Amino acid sequence: MEFGCAALQASMKAHLVADVPVGVLLSGGIDSSALAAIAARESSYRVSTFSIGFEERSFNELEQARQIAELYGTDHHELIVRPDADSPAALALHTAGNDLIIGGALLEGRAAAGTGCAVRRTGLNGRGAS
Repeated sequence: MEFGCAALQASMKAHLVADVPVGVLLSGGIDSSALAAIAARESSYRVSTFSIGFEERSFNELEQARQIAELYGTDHHELIVRPDADSPAALALHTAGNDLIIGGALLEGRAAAGTGCAVRRTGLNGRGAS
């Protein structure tokens, strides 16, 4: 377990080296929360976190993400996905050919747009979706 933690910390520290601040996609789950914690501790700047939430409460995990962002003092940004046809979610999925992973990446990019941050995808879940 110690080796895994050290390797994760070393990897995250290496990913923080960039010409622009690096942000973390924060779902509120274990993987992204661990990365946000490491980034906040290892970074020389205030780390930005980005979360996507839903109006439908049963799908929304923003509260968990907010708690992690507050705990580690990140500059937290949220994008709320709405089900209407002109929503960013519908447009992203249409652009991505209804591929949820690609559509999600487009939404994450939209959440980070204008912040000056580069956002790193973790892929810790084995599908590259977090």
